[in-house]
Amino acid sequence: MRVVIFPEPGYEGEKLWRPAPNSWHLPYCEVRMLLEEKGHQIVSYPCETNDKTDVGLYCGLPMYPCPTITRSLCVQLEPPIVPNRARFYERMGGLPFTRILTFVREFVDNKRVFHEVVPAMPYKGELAPVRDLYICAVSGGGKEFPSVVVDGKTYESLFSARRFAYLSWGKDLDLYGRGWEKDIEIMNVCNYLGPCEDKIKTMSRYKYAIVFENTADCYTSEKYWDAQQAGCEILYRGEWPKYDLEHADYRNWAKRIVKHLEEVS
Repeated sequence: MRVVIFPEPGYEGEKLWRPAPNSWHLPYCEVRMLLEEKGHQIVSYPCETNDKTDVGLYCGLPMYPCPTITRSLCVQLEPPIVPNRARFYERMGGLPFTRILTFVREFVDNKRVFHEVVPAMPYKGELAPVRDLYICAVSGGGKEFPSVVVDGKTYESLFSARRFAYLSWGKDLDLYGRGWEKDIEIMNVCNYLGPCEDKIKTMSRYKYAIVFENTADCYTSEKYWDAQQAGCEILYRGEWPKYDLEHADYRNWAKRIVKHLEEVS
């Protein structure tokens, strides 16, 4: 089997395998390793394709011109509120993929559309030796996605709610992340400490961590698992996971992706 993977824009070709922020290269590097161990081949688009022999692995709905391979698996790891993703969910029934994986349960039929979680990266570093601080939040600022309605259901954006929660804690909250320096009110009200190189180690000094997903009641992302691995008590707004970190571990996630690819081939 030859798998052609169609990455998110900006990660085409060999860029897909290089280290990326939040280690997002690891899940697909693991898929590549598992496929090669089984004697299969995997290449990252752009490349020559053959509809008769190839299987396509699409990282969401492609946002650049590319071929549609008949035998295909599409993995959607973004919620509907992220720009250009709502149309994916609106058009899901008519999309030209053999099988689709999504974490939005409302669209799962277990025939063509299956549920899959967001992969998590187990932490291999050392936690802080002392938990001597009170409450923190680590997130990016400066972006606001609108709420969207898909098939009659509203997917609520939590960016405004997150910002309000931060402001309500005032100087008691140690806030980390890029983008907040442009928010004058946040800078004046909260204790903004800038970016942090090691998110989990930084959080491990705190008793509590405030964690907001991009939207409510839809999925659990690395934000939750990072705070859990830091040992914090989590003040959480999102979908509480019904599975453990082992299930979300990118290595087990990759095994499930390979199984789906073999089934659609």
